[in-house]
Amino acid sequence: MRQNLPVTKQEKTFAQNEKLITTTDLKGQILHCNDAFVKISGFDKSELIGSHHNIVRHPDMPKEAFQIMWETLKQGKAWMGLVKNRCKNGDYYWVDAYVTPVTEAGKVVGYESVRTVPKREDVVRAEKVYQRIVNGKNVLPRQFMSWKLLLPVGGLVLAIAAGSVDVLYGLGVLTVTSLLANGLFVLNNVKLQSTLRKRLSTSFLHPLAGITYSDRSLDVGMDPVS
Repeated sequence: MRQNLPVTKQEKTFAQNEKLITTTDLKGQILHCNDAFVKISGFDKSELIGSHHNIVRHPDMPKEAFQIMWETLKQGKAWMGLVKNRCKNGDYYWVDAYVTPVTEAGKVVGYESVRTVPKREDVVRAEKVYQRIVNGKNVLPRQFMSWKLLLPVGGLVLAIAAGSVDVLYGLGVLTVTSLLANGLFVLNNVKLQSTLRKRLSTSFLHPLAGITYSDRSLDVGMDPVS
């Protein structure tokens, strides 16, 4: 994995209403980046365009996080997660990243990443989780690890079962979304509304995201990070 050095302990931030946007090809080479991304990265736009996106990768980020990201994207699914990026001068900044496949004529041709300012409590959790991964400690939930280990053994049965769960969950999401859109289901509880929106928007949720976001309703069965 690329090691971008040196690094400092100086954190940079960007405005709450700003979005850092980039698009890449299938190999991760940057095709477009907006001014907000260029500004905080510290690179000239000419240095970014055509470079691999790992030009801003911070060495504190575990390779496992990006492995999960690429596995998810190559399945045609969206990915979200907390990411620590490195500026050209070694400073760093945290982002709440949402990456989606870009399609043309039904074919994936690249990826778009939209990043916003993360919650501070999410950053604190992510720092702890990522450090544990870097130190070689398993932080993924037991259910996920079991699935990874058992799939080669009982591949067909588990794949069918997993597919059924995905279909049922997908139907559930569509049903609830339809009810909300048509005003047939009203939620007065603000927290419940927020949780439901997150549930619907993160139907692609992966285990690592589930344990880095501070909303415990999105966790996936792991013991609390300490």
